Amino acid sequence: MPQTGYNSAPVTAAVVWVYMIAMVAVGFYLRERIVSATDFLVAGRKLGLALTTATMAAVQIGAGVILGGAELGAQSGAWPGMWYGLGCAGGLFLAGLFVAPRLRGQNAYVPLDYFGKRYGESRDHGSHERALRREEERGAPHERARPAEGDPGRSGDATFGP
Repeated sequence: MPQTGYNSAPVTAAVVWVYMIAMVAVGFYLRERIVSATDFLVAGRKLGLALTTATMAAVQIGAGVILGGAELGAQSGAWPGMWYGLGCAGGLFLAGLFVAPRLRGQNAYVPLDYFGKRYGESRDHGSHERALRREEERGAPHERARPAEGDPGRSGDATFGP
């Protein structure tokens, strides 16, 4: 490849800095509109179908899908190259029809929130240990998890006591 003498590093750095400054400026400008976790996590549940669809597609479709799908399509034909994209689209469509109404009905953000509310579990990392202690206090028998033989990473952890 011939050397042109053009150094693109300053232009790249300038574009990155302008983008970062713009993102911080937008954040400061819109910070008054965000008053709750729902506003921050799911835009206050006020997005329309088109913007929600575009957001979900952007989450699923990245460089791996574009480049990987193109490579697979070039090697194996058009249909294998489209499998992941079609699978994502079908999965998002089914999730929108069947899962989203249940999540919205319980003010949940992700399926784990739904299951936690349905089965009474918390996302608190210490909840399992507290549940075991309550069982011990009631005298309920249970088997504590033990570290794998020769696992030095967890051997001193109080969770795996005698």
